[in-house]
Amino acid sequence: MSIESDFSNSFVLNEVGYLKKKTKTGINNAFQNLGGKLVSTSYRLIEETKRAPWSYRVKIRGSYVTHHPSMPNHPAAEMTGKLKRSIGFINSGSRLEFGAGNNLDRNNTDSVHYARYVELGTSKMIKRPYLKPSITSNESEAYKDLKFQIKRELNK
Repeated sequence: MSIESDFSNSFVLNEVGYLKKKTKTGINNAFQNLGGKLVSTSYRLIEETKRAPWSYRVKIRGSYVTHHPSMPNHPAAEMTGKLKRSIGFINSGSRLEFGAGNNLDRNNTDSVHYARYVELGTSKMIKRPYLKPSITSNESEAYKDLKFQIKRELNK
């Protein structure tokens, strides 16, 4: 038994390669869109969070300011903006990483070590999620955009 190549096999292989490339481009485009939406949704959640009626004084850059924290189980309230600025995403084309703090981008000067503790809480601090609600609120739109971006690339 022998296997022979012919023109039709080459054509099919070329077509499969073309479809694979176009699909990857569509996924990459969808991930780029989704990453931006996740970041902006997290920003909005932090900016619009329900704040507690109580406050406390905290020293920031040498001055004392009054801070009204967010209510427990509501997104973190912005105090200095460092946590919010550390939110970001990395799109490698086949994988999308979304998060905050120093685990996402070690070159980010606004990296913070406490991003995980704010999101998940600790034994001494109630969680104030700002990442997971972003993912949940963008989930259905992400599937639609993924389908749209792949179809768009295949129809080019």
